[in-house]
Amino acid sequence: MGDATLPETWREPFELAWEGFLAGCLPIGAVVRGPDGRTAAAGRNRGLDAVAPPGQLAGVHIAHAEINALAQLPIGGDHAGHVLWSTLEPCLMCRSALLHAHVGGLVYAAADGVMGGRIEQVPQVGGFIAERWVATVDGTSPAAGVPGVLGSLLMDLWREVWYPRARRDTGTRALAREAVRTLPDLRTAATLDDALPLLAPLLG
Repeated sequence: MGDATLPETWREPFELAWEGFLAGCLPIGAVVRGPDGRTAAAGRNRGLDAVAPPGQLAGVHIAHAEINALAQLPIGGDHAGHVLWSTLEPCLMCRSALLHAHVGGLVYAAADGVMGGRIEQVPQVGGFIAERWVATVDGTSPAAGVPGVLGSLLMDLWREVWYPRARRDTGTRALAREAVRTLPDLRTAATLDDALPLLAPLLG
């Protein structure tokens, strides 16, 4: 059996991602942590939710996890020492939001194959974007071990369970297909702690 131990720093983002999976939304969670490591803001994808907590978006295409987390940071605050942790590599919109939120760093668990790594070329346009571009924290992204596999696997599980006609593959589609075929219905796992033992053979 694989080792499904999730580092504590990744627990909250993935708890949010699992909550999103159960709701039928993209399973992506994000938290903003201050210099002391404490969570300053958190959010998950709510694209298919009817309602959202105050200050967050729901039921629209741009209700991304990172946007919902960053939207909670007060304007005028000093967030240069803050870091956004996301279970999946943020899209171009979310990377731009990072820039405008004045957050100082980024860590993500799994690479987003849809973007193909091209987002990192954006600063080449120069000017304000190059000056303010928020880089990933050195050596952290994509994450090694369980966080990296889980971030990718959740996306492909979502496709298999909720949107099987989707052709995209985050890199673990075959694993996700096998999980759906052989495991109990993952939607019965009410929490991340319930889900991890089921997914353990796929994460080691």
